[in-house]
Formats: sequence, structure tokens, C-alpha cells
Amino acid sequence: MWWRVFAHIRSSAPERPIEIIYTDLPRNDFSQLFRTIHNQTDQASYDGEIADVYLLASGTSFHQSSVPPESVDPGFSATASDYL
Repeated sequence: MWWRVFAHIRSSAPERPIEIIYTDLPRNDFSQLFRTIHNQTDQASYDGEIADVYLLASGTSFHQSSVPPESVDPGFSATASDYL
């Protein structure tokens, strides 16, 4: 999915920096995510393959904001429906 999102962004704004913010509860373990993103597993990652992509992680609850208003475009949630 991310490869297609990045390709779309690059087609309309080739020089625009892209910021990816991963969030999860602070008690959860981010280590597998970090290993996957930074090519330390057998899964292909976009890290190092797409220019100007910046990766961040936030231990913030799904029910709280982790970024300032009007700063996300687009947003994606893989598991939020579990909580609704």
C-alpha cells in the first residue's frame, strides 16, 4: 500500500518530504515495527528506497491526538475499527 501512496505523492509533488508517524499504546513493543521498517526482516521496506521519507513513532493512545490539527494528509488506520 505505501509504495502506491508514495508513487502518487511523487507524481504530483516530486520534491515534497513525506512524514510517516506510527502510533500505538505506550505499553506495546515497537521493536518489530522498527526492525521491519529498517530492513532487518525478510519483508521489503520503503526505508532507503524512497527519498525524503521521515519515520517517527508515537506512544499515544488512539483516543488522543498525536499530531497538531491540520497536519495530516492523508491518515490511515489498520486496526481502529476494532475499538469502535
